[in-house]
Amino acid sequence: MFLNFLLLGFFQWLPPRYEWVVDGQHIVNPLPRPSAVEAEFLALSLPLFAILALSLLRHREASRRRIRALGARAKGWFAALWPTPYLLAGILIIGVALLETIRLKIPGAIGWSLGPGLYVVIIFALWLCRDGLYLQWMNLRRSNHPLVMGVIFMIVFYSCSGALLAAFTLFTEKNTPYAAALVPSMAFGLEYLDWVAQRARWIAAAILIAAQALVFAFLQWRELRRLADSSAIGSAVQSPPSS
Repeated sequence: MFLNFLLLGFFQWLPPRYEWVVDGQHIVNPLPRPSAVEAEFLALSLPLFAILALSLLRHREASRRRIRALGARAKGWFAALWPTPYLLAGILIIGVALLETIRLKIPGAIGWSLGPGLYVVIIFALWLCRDGLYLQWMNLRRSNHPLVMGVIFMIVFYSCSGALLAAFTLFTEKNTPYAAALVPSMAFGLEYLDWVAQRARWIAAAILIAAQALVFAFLQWRELRRLADSSAIGSAVQSPPSS
């Protein structure tokens, strides 16, 4: 959070500006484009939140110890949502601070609205929560170097998604909400007019990303229960009944 607020405090507000051509003359608005400011800042914040997510991941043995110490609390649904609590809190705090800073620094910006700005922050949060839950689930699986394999599979997923979206021409402005359901960064730079014209599609994309995150939460919950069962069996074997 300190690094994010430091980034926000010293952020250079020099993204592309509005420009029109009227009667052969270029007219430039001195204010930066709010959607471009938000997109650039979130892109810079992405590595910081990715490092936070990776630092919060629990490996298999750590989860097993938590289950032995905390019992049912360590294998319930709240535990299966790890590491989303910290990610959601951090992203929403810095997102609200970003939107408020944009409002103060770019007053009266043409085409700016809090609705699409807040939506992009929510998409950013859902995106990192989805990928964080996926990596946490992979890190609990019994395999060699599970986290490394999870990162490799994630790279393959985004590479294949980009190739498919390009092959089916889903990178067009009309189809951007569908592309954002797989690659949420497509929502960065969302403009007010596009938000108004395709609001239902954008909301559907957010719901799909949230649904994907819940699938990985369910898989993590199932893996935690397997760990709990194996821990119970191991404890029973190591502690034979006294005569």
